[in-house]
Amino acid sequence: MVSFKKVCSLGLATALVATGLMATTAQADATTATKDSDSGQSTASFSVTDNGTLELSSTPTFNFGDVDASTLALGGKQDLNPDSSTLQVKDTRGAGDHTWNLTASLTTPFTLKDDDNTNDDSTTLPNAYLTVNAVAGSNSSADGVVQINGATINATAATVIPNEDAYAGTSIYTFDKASDATLQLPAVPNFTAGQYDGTVTWNLTAAQ
Repeated sequence: MVSFKKVCSLGLATALVATGLMATTAQADATTATKDSDSGQSTASFSVTDNGTLELSSTPTFNFGDVDASTLALGGKQDLNPDSSTLQVKDTRGAGDHTWNLTASLTTPFTLKDDDNTNDDSTTLPNAYLTVNAVAGSNSSADGVVQINGATINATAATVIPNEDAYAGTSIYTFDKASDATLQLPAVPNFTAGQYDGTVTWNLTAAQ
């Protein structure tokens, strides 16, 4: 009986030792396991060095081609000889008011050019003027689309695009149709044949 009890006690002790060894080995394996994933953060930044600008990027050239003698003698109109000439307003200003005003005037009246390609100031057409019509095209990036509808350009500065129709971005008006601009001519019975040139001055201002 005594021998039997001793054998049983020894077997139990052996089992406990084996269990302890297994637990220690499992802990060691968990401690030395390889880390195969991780995460971190980085910073992305940029700076803006100015507050943007309001600029008149381009102004159109109006070519009305050859005017019939009777149109000038009796007075009349001549539609534009269209090309890809453009009027561009670029507004890249940041926060704040993006309204602006564009005016135009015929600062030099249509004047006959001499043979040496200079203006003959004695032959001018002070009452001739332009009317312009155009819509900002699909290549514009402005917030809205504005139509220039029958604006008159003569010796007095006139608003072409008013404050309430101004938008941020780039507004591009292409004068590629005959009806986009018209030359209005007074009757000049004693006209002289030749080339007549005038100067249109555009003024772009931010709304006050």
